[in-house]
Amino acid sequence: MKLCETVPKHRNFKIFFDNYFTHLDLQLRLLKKGIHTIGTIRRNRLKNAPLKAMAKELKRAGQGAFHVCTTAENNLCIVRWHDVVDLSSTYACSQPVCKVKRWNKKEKTLVDVSCPAIVKEYNKYMGGVDLARMLRALYRIDHRTILFSQLHHQCKKIFEGRSSNSILVHANETVVALKECFKDRPDERKWNPKPLIYYFNETQEICAAEIYKQKNLTSWEVMTIDKDVSNFQVCLLKCILNDECIAINYFLTKECYLIKPAKENYIFVVKDNSIFAEVLYCESGTLVDFPIK
Repeated sequence: MKLCETVPKHRNFKIFFDNYFTHLDLQLRLLKKGIHTIGTIRRNRLKNAPLKAMAKELKRAGQGAFHVCTTAENNLCIVRWHDVVDLSSTYACSQPVCKVKRWNKKEKTLVDVSCPAIVKEYNKYMGGVDLARMLRALYRIDHRTILFSQLHHQCKKIFEGRSSNSILVHANETVVALKECFKDRPDERKWNPKPLIYYFNETQEICAAEIYKQKNLTSWEVMTIDKDVSNFQVCLLKCILNDECIAINYFLTKECYLIKPAKENYIFVVKDNSIFAEVLYCESGTLVDFPIK
């Protein structure tokens, strides 16, 4: 409540939470002060709200299915949307429902799925924090490792400690044991800008791509060439959907080269008026996970 003390009361101000802060009691207390709220919420804070279990009814119903609970006074709405995410709000609910495009893995095509108004509202204004992955777990680390957070691009070194020592690992972090270390293309990467982060509705993934400035690159070769590809991001998606592809070369003429690894002595020349980018990683996520900047 202290963080909201400077927010004007009864002036139609709205506060957006991630699930670290969202609590039904807090939302109702703020509503009494005329401050509306919306946020993703942890399931252990739902106070036995009769939402359908994801593993049962919603999963059988498929992508876009959702279930709604409201209080008797209709001043608090909770929506479970099969992406899967739980949201609660004191001003937004499920209606109106819009349509969004999602990738259907079985049919291997884009399909229309229902998107409740509360999800659209939240995605419109919230970004830059870890919204759906605040569950934590304790791991004991007994050897030299690194702790890497893909979402925040932070890397921490961890050294061997006593058996009683432990560290806190967030769900968006990865612990990797160091077996052998070597530099990967240091000369070719030294002028590269920071990786670009993209969210793909089609695969429901957040992906990072690194653009290369150097023109002569080792160990790459062309797999396929697609023409009339509308933009760089569409070309990148084609690569992500191909198991062998790990890089692209996109041209202003709308040509899209899908690139795969080659032998060390193979030199790939990046032509003028084109962009070469390597896919660094992709991880499952929804738009509410995407760090908008």
